[in-house]
Amino acid sequence: MKDGDLRRAIYAGLEYILGRQTSEGYWLDWSLPAGPSDMWTTAFVGYRLSFLGASGRGLLDKALRKAARWLSHSMLSDGGWGYNSGVGADADSTAHSILFLSRIPGSAPPASYERLLAFQCADGGFATFRPFGDNRSWSVSHPDVSAVALLALLTRLTRSDPAIEAGIQYSLRCRTADGVWNSFWWDSSLYATLANLRLLNSVRAVPIEPTLRSLCTTIPETPFWAALFLESLTILRALESFLLCRHVVERLIRDQASNGSWISTPTLRLTRRDCFEPWNSADSGLLFADPHRVFTTAAVISALSAFANVQGYPDSTFQARRWHLRASPRTGVPSR
Repeated sequence: MKDGDLRRAIYAGLEYILGRQTSEGYWLDWSLPAGPSDMWTTAFVGYRLSFLGASGRGLLDKALRKAARWLSHSMLSDGGWGYNSGVGADADSTAHSILFLSRIPGSAPPASYERLLAFQCADGGFATFRPFGDNRSWSVSHPDVSAVALLALLTRLTRSDPAIEAGIQYSLRCRTADGVWNSFWWDSSLYATLANLRLLNSVRAVPIEPTLRSLCTTIPETPFWAALFLESLTILRALESFLLCRHVVERLIRDQASNGSWISTPTLRLTRRDCFEPWNSADSGLLFADPHRVFTTAAVISALSAFANVQGYPDSTFQARRWHLRASPRTGVPSR
């Protein structure tokens, strides 16, 4: 990987995403039975892009302000946001909207925090939807949604707030014996694992072992999961993961399409309402890809930027020999 390869990949991905932004300021992706997503997609993409380094800021600032204005004006009457305006507010869309708007001058209004708190359950976790009709498993605590909701609340509340403390305890209880977190809405534990690592890192309680051992066993094949895998390792910042991160970065750069995007694959699960543990079910629900590749591409360039920031890349003094590791030819996983 040459010094400029990573910067060029991020820049090309950013150009692709900005080219997909509508004149009103939102991004559109997914094609679920409820239709395409504008609110959730815009919040997710805007939040991920807000962390890009200086290399993309000139192009990005205006686009993010435009997206934030659209999202602010699109807030539902109850103070929340949804997958789109036709399905009502949910905790994940509301949380991502708060996270994005908190990164842009003029943060989310107090009503949105109150709306988000209404999704918290008695066990400290957060449900995607509040109970209504026949939504059953959709209205219990979800490990992937809860961590994002708590991160959003932490933009206003303190670590000692009872809602935050209860949520952190829920996160710690949901960690599996393998050191990862199961995802309710996604076809991999990587989504929930990254979200919970972000949460625990924000309160300085990241558990490295056995999370690192579990993550380093297999490198995901698809760009979206490879991106979340890479970003999880950058949070852990373990010496053992450096060569593995380099391997993932090189592969992502190699797999980037000529238009700057990364191919999307079915990753989002529309979990059945009668399925409470989809990670233990062979028939948990249909999987969907993001057809416009906006979601996937935003996740990839966010992860590449995180790697660049954490590792100080490009930095000629940062040589792999300093880590006293060698990579396995078969998996690329570092070994001592």
